[in-house]
Amino acid sequence: MIRKVSLHNWTSHENTTIEFSKGANIFIGSMGSGKTSVLDAICYALYGKIPKLTRNSKLEDLISFGQDCATVELLLEANGKELLIKREIRGKGRNNAWLYVDGKLYEQSTSKVTSAIERILDMTYDIFTRAVYSEQNSIDLFLSLQKAERKAVMDRLMGIDKLRDAAKKATRVKGLLVSKKKEQEMLLDGWDSKEKKKTYEKFVEELQSLAKEGEELKASITKIKSDCSVKEKNLREEEEKEKKWQLLNDKLNNIKGKIATFRTSYEKREEMLKRLDDIREKSKTLAAKKKSIVEEITSLQSKRDAIIKSLSDGKQKIESIKSMEKELEETEQLIKRFTSKDLDAMKVEREKLLLEKKASISSLKAVLAESERAIEHIKEAREGKCPTCNTVLGKEGIEKVVEYWEEKKENAKKGIKEGREAVDKLSDDIAKLDSFIKKRDVALNKADLLRSRVAKLKESLPDIDSLNEEFAQLQKLMKDKESDKADVEERLSTLSKDLVVVERVIKEADIYSKAREEQKALELELSELSFNKELLRKLNSELSSYLSLLKEKEALLSTIEKRKASIMKAYSSLAEEIERFEREERRFEKTKELLEKMSYVCALLEQFQGARRKFIVQSLNSALNNLWSSIYPYSDYREVMIEASEDDYKFYLFNGTERKALESIASGGERTSFALALRLALSLVLTGKLNWLILDEPTHNLDERAISSLVEVVRTRLPSIVGQFFIVTHDERLKNEDLGSIFLFDRGREKTDRTRVSLLE
Repeated sequence: MIRKVSLHNWTSHENTTIEFSKGANIFIGSMGSGKTSVLDAICYALYGKIPKLTRNSKLEDLISFGQDCATVELLLEANGKELLIKREIRGKGRNNAWLYVDGKLYEQSTSKVTSAIERILDMTYDIFTRAVYSEQNSIDLFLSLQKAERKAVMDRLMGIDKLRDAAKKATRVKGLLVSKKKEQEMLLDGWDSKEKKKTYEKFVEELQSLAKEGEELKASITKIKSDCSVKEKNLREEEEKEKKWQLLNDKLNNIKGKIATFRTSYEKREEMLKRLDDIREKSKTLAAKKKSIVEEITSLQSKRDAIIKSLSDGKQKIESIKSMEKELEETEQLIKRFTSKDLDAMKVEREKLLLEKKASISSLKAVLAESERAIEHIKEAREGKCPTCNTVLGKEGIEKVVEYWEEKKENAKKGIKEGREAVDKLSDDIAKLDSFIKKRDVALNKADLLRSRVAKLKESLPDIDSLNEEFAQLQKLMKDKESDKADVEERLSTLSKDLVVVERVIKEADIYSKAREEQKALELELSELSFNKELLRKLNSELSSYLSLLKEKEALLSTIEKRKASIMKAYSSLAEEIERFEREERRFEKTKELLEKMSYVCALLEQFQGARRKFIVQSLNSALNNLWSSIYPYSDYREVMIEASEDDYKFYLFNGTERKALESIASGGERTSFALALRLALSLVLTGKLNWLILDEPTHNLDERAISSLVEVVRTRLPSIVGQFFIVTHDERLKNEDLGSIFLFDRGREKTDRTRVSLLE
């Protein structure tokens, strides 16, 4: 049983929740009000798709206009379990689904949830849409279709259309296999297998012969290379001896040259050592003197920098004093301008006038109020009497009194207006005087501050003349010290040059001594080195002969390898050709085998179509007659039958003695009863167990009698057969029938209007 469905942003439904009952659940509303959308939502919740979607439409089209997500929740009971299914459409492959069984998450993802539902309900999407869900206006579809159309629809409901499609595909595959078999036969007929294999065997023999010859050459080349390695090793040893001998000779000659060059320096070594000590002592003394002079110059520079800073600070202070004195003069001029009048007295005078004007305005307001009250009293006078003193005035007297108070009233208004203008002007004058007084006080404070700063700066001014005199003396003293420093540096430079000469002579003397020792060692090493130029020449000649022989052998081996490569290429090509032929032979055998099997499948599918049609028609007839007595309330037609032929399905009614074709019966009751019985029979046969039935617009194209018959069947017969059924209709007349739970659907005409659902009490 389906207990509840909830829709959010689903087509025209913004937030719709409907709770269903057992038995009949009737949806009533105008076209486009959102009735069928609820059935689509139930189908989508169960299987993730709906029948009306085509190639040109997509699930995103079900999302309400202007929204980016739609959700459907379906609560139902099946096989003793409570199932809650929630599906969400977001578009671009971002859809999702959740299945809860008895309150616990059971599966997630669209495909897994759909598989679980089919498993739990034991009902696929195809069976649901063929047997349970009657699409819009199709309850009596079978009775109104032409022969070919009726056969196609019935075959589709029974699943025979898929068998027929499978048979067509199998026949098409069989034709392709026949064509392929012919092509393979033609290819194999033009092939000389024996000749190709003989050529293949010749290639193998020649390759084996060349391989043997090549191996012998390789062995010979390996032996020659080994001998060459020995000869080359001996030659390299002699060449290394020659290189070493030549290197030692060159080194000895170089050392002899050094000895000849530095002999004089060696003879002056002792003299240079004594001179070196004298130069170092003098340099040390001069360096100390230079350090002392540099320290004195640094001290003088610090004093000079301090004087320069004091002079700079003094100049800045003098400039500041001049600037402040100029600003002070301007401020004093401003003060004179502000103190030329007694601003405070003027302010007091105007404040006094302001109070007087405000008092005058208050008096005038009292006069105005008095005048207005007097005028009102006079206008209320009756029989020419004064309302205050009850004096008889007469009409003329009243007019004069009114005129008097009106004049007084106008004078008061005029006085109030002039007084307010005077108050505004006095307020502006006082504000301006306040501004001038503030500016005067600021100027006075500023003048005092400037005088104080100028006095302080003058007190802190240094003696510029004394500083300039001291600066000149320091400059002269620094110049003298710089001269002393230059003299010391010149003497140090001379000593440094002498030091370089002395150190060079001592270094050359040391090189001479070391070269004499190296000469003795090299002469000993040359005497011990055994080197024979004749042996080197002999070894070189032998190695050349072996290398020449090796080159000849390698050239012969290269020729053999090229021949092998050429044969191998032809061999490989032929091997591929033979392999291709054998592969084609295997494919040919496989094609023959597949063709035999496909021929059997084609025959089997043809037989199975007829057998399935016969079996389902027999089952339908049995179910129809079991249901007929419950649905059809009369006894004039006791039995019904479906008869299947090659091109049509025919429907008959039996009255006990003869059968009549259903198309020839004019009564809407019989047609509706048969259509409903057929729909129920299809559900029983195709699903195995009947619990739900969904009929979308079953009253479409039915006359009054047919509709009345359908209502009677729904009221009295259908609840005993089906546990829960749903009927969608726009026929308002069904609201007045006691059929079960009736839901009313309403929606405005605009695209963005939302569906409203209410339960008819």
